[in-house]
Amino acid sequence: SSGIGKSLAIKLAEQGLNVVLVAIDEPLLETTFVELKERFGARVEFRKVGCDLSRGEYLETISKATSDIDVQCVFNNAGYMLTGFFDKQPLDKLMANHECNATSAMKISHVFVTRMLEKKLKGCVVFTSSAAACQPTPFSALYGATKAYISSFAANIGVELKSRGSDGGA
Repeated sequence: SSGIGKSLAIKLAEQGLNVVLVAIDEPLLETTFVELKERFGARVEFRKVGCDLSRGEYLETISKATSDIDVQCVFNNAGYMLTGFFDKQPLDKLMANHECNATSAMKISHVFVTRMLEKKLKGCVVFTSSAAACQPTPFSALYGATKAYISSFAANIGVELKSRGSDGGA
């Protein structure tokens, strides 16, 4: 709905690619959705999927919302940073942060990579990581750790997928 995700959506639409926006179901998602539809008109199809990648039934929601289309480019970009001492954060907040920053990217990638491979479609899976993956990040320990996970996961599935017609990237 904003930031890197919105910029990615614009760049994809400028290339004539249809875009599925997945973000928290808040007014900003609707605002961005309307803005992009107005900007690109009928040249590009946009879909919006409101869900919270930190909890709940997001995978089922995304899977159902895209069941009738071939998604061949996946951008795993969602993430946020909790700040403060690790031990002062409630465990449920830490788990929600981990789900959004790391686990959801793996789950979402699994859905779309499986679909692409089953249909023998070429595709691309991209992950947004950070320099935080390579250095200590005190007072945001989970952020650095989840970005390290994303970087490693992307490199590993990239090797697997390359020989099967898809590219992974970090």
